[in-house]
Amino acid sequence: MEKKLNIVEEFKQFMVDVMYIFKEELKLCIHDQGVLIFCFVVPLIYPLLYTYIYNNEVVHEMPCVVVNNSKSSLSREYIRMIDATPDLKVISRDANIDEARKKMMEHKAWGIVLIPKDFSKKINRGEQAFISVYSDMSCMLNYKAMKLGSLNTALAMGNRIKIKRFNKWDQASSELAISPIKTKGVALFNGSKGFASFVMPAVLMLVIQQTLILGIGLAAGSRREKKKVFKLKTLNKRNKGTIRILFGKAVCYLLIYSIISLYILYIAPRLFNLNQLTDIPTLFMFMLPYLLACIFFAITVSIVVHHRETVMLIFVFASILLLFISGISWPTSSIPVFWRWVAKLFPSTQGINGFVAIQNMGADLHIIKKYYQSLWIMTGIYFVAACLTTRYMNRRKS
Repeated sequence: MEKKLNIVEEFKQFMVDVMYIFKEELKLCIHDQGVLIFCFVVPLIYPLLYTYIYNNEVVHEMPCVVVNNSKSSLSREYIRMIDATPDLKVISRDANIDEARKKMMEHKAWGIVLIPKDFSKKINRGEQAFISVYSDMSCMLNYKAMKLGSLNTALAMGNRIKIKRFNKWDQASSELAISPIKTKGVALFNGSKGFASFVMPAVLMLVIQQTLILGIGLAAGSRREKKKVFKLKTLNKRNKGTIRILFGKAVCYLLIYSIISLYILYIAPRLFNLNQLTDIPTLFMFMLPYLLACIFFAITVSIVVHHRETVMLIFVFASILLLFISGISWPTSSIPVFWRWVAKLFPSTQGINGFVAIQNMGADLHIIKKYYQSLWIMTGIYFVAACLTTRYMNRRKS
């Protein structure tokens, strides 16, 4: 008959078992090349690689060509104004659209401005004139520069023409009549309107979740291929070892990713001077439920991973989808209801929105209480789910 342990001895045995699982999981992380890459190498390289690529934030002096069919003083003035903007640089004035298209095909230019033959005639008759703008849509930053440069120039030139027509008034009165209220647009929390400040916080949080899923999934696949099961002294018919296994794994990955998260979310953005309005205590308090939710979620879904390659096929290609349905790159109100419910299944959705608020907007945990509480709820739900899946797998292998 097994001797019944008192509370102190039970706790000591519990800690011994947790440390045993912790050491076994850490050994696997270090000695398995696949797990080592996803849990250490990828989180170290990806933040630097992505941030370096998008660190320019905005595109300036984007090469474009102009087809001036009007050949008038007004059309030449418009070309000079476009060339003077910080967004565009006119590299040539071509005779027809075919020559301009050829330069775009050769990637010498990324946009075309087509001024029609009746441009000056319509303006002088008091009619509305049109200018056609073509842009290479393979890069959204180039499209943005083309749109802003041509649009701002058209608006500025339109205001000049209006002022000239109010010749019965002086300059100040004409400007007041044209623009009675002056407006100034300010991009809150992203003064440069840059791409890196907008997208990198979401990408970094997604990197943490996906590498955790891939690392834990690879570890689970390796164990099942080798038919290796954790064996605990206290694993009896009541399956007391399930909690210990989960705690051991959670401590292992939480310790690893606490350090990695500090590097990814705090040190890497500072290296590239990205917006950073949070502090380490707030970041730590927010990341604790996020990491736990990701760890237990990864353990839960690893039940479908019977081979090492399976996790790659299932989860790698889901990254872009998760970024879109998180509500950062596309408004949540425009996402179909089905995909909104799918998004709620992943910790990254709440994690991305909460992290953007504390990182870029300087919010505290009270302001993002909705996301913070959701992550703790997900931690509890996925902990129970991980218990069930771990118990099932251990029973099947025993």
